[in-house]
Amino acid sequence: MNEQISSVKVRGAAMEVWEMGEGPPVIILTGMNSPIWEWHAVVHALSVQYRVILFHRPGLGKSELGEGIRRTGALTEELAELLPLLSVHEPVVLIGHSYGGLCAQHFAHSHPFMIKALLLVDSTSVNLHRLDDLMLPVMD
Repeated sequence: MNEQISSVKVRGAAMEVWEMGEGPPVIILTGMNSPIWEWHAVVHALSVQYRVILFHRPGLGKSELGEGIRRTGALTEELAELLPLLSVHEPVVLIGHSYGGLCAQHFAHSHPFMIKALLLVDSTSVNLHRLDDLMLPVMD
């Protein structure tokens, strides 16, 4: 099983990328401040049939922080730039966990033609602000 850890320049900053397996591309966007290595078992299981790609967002792991404001839109554009650099030219299965799920939703909305499937794992909601309006004594 081929495994590769590389550094790819995206928007002028180095981005640490971990790839494993061959086949249709699966991209995993991790939670906030979560290292890509936390997905080790999942990556190994999926890489039997898929090309699994993870990367550290700017400022995490060995990825450089770079310039600009860090929001979901920034990650969306970085991912759109990263995919062709990794020779990914087909729609991807996109998995987003927690904050990565919020970014995955933004990417799917901005680049629907690049998405084959979207899987959200304990994802942050795009309507998170609505929770403040609910009367939930347990959460308050």
